[in-house]
Amino acid sequence: LHFLFKLAVLFPGYIHLVQEPESIRKLPECLFNNLKSLHVTGFKACTGQVEFLMHMVENAPALEG
Repeated sequence: LHFLFKLAVLFPGYIHLVQEPESIRKLPECLFNNLKSLHVTGFKACTGQVEFLMHMVENAPALEG
């Protein structure tokens, strides 16, 4: 993942209704030093999606605003 510059994430348009844990998990640190662009579609703010996006943003220091 050291050469990943752009990432497009397409979350499915439906949400599987499952009771989610109350707290957000912290995923293991994995730096994406070269990631400059993250494009997300289909975001519904379920816990798993939030966890994944938080992980990406926190571990991609080169993301452009």
